[in-house]
Amino acid sequence: MAKAEPFSLSCLDCDAGMEIDSREEAILLGWTGINAYPEGVGYTHLGSCPECVMEEEADWKARQADA
Repeated sequence: MAKAEPFSLSCLDCDAGMEIDSREEAILLGWTGINAYPEGVGYTHLGSCPECVMEEEADWKARQADA
């Protein structure tokens, strides 16, 4: 039986993610853009947490409204 690869996650924009144990869990929680990052220190994957995605969308909408 193949040994499961270790999984640890960090958000690209904040410190969230270290409590998540699998890619599947992250997706269910609303994470996006999850990519392997084997060179990382303290994590094996990077992605965008739901809170940062919502903030980015709100910022984009605000910029569109100002245009």
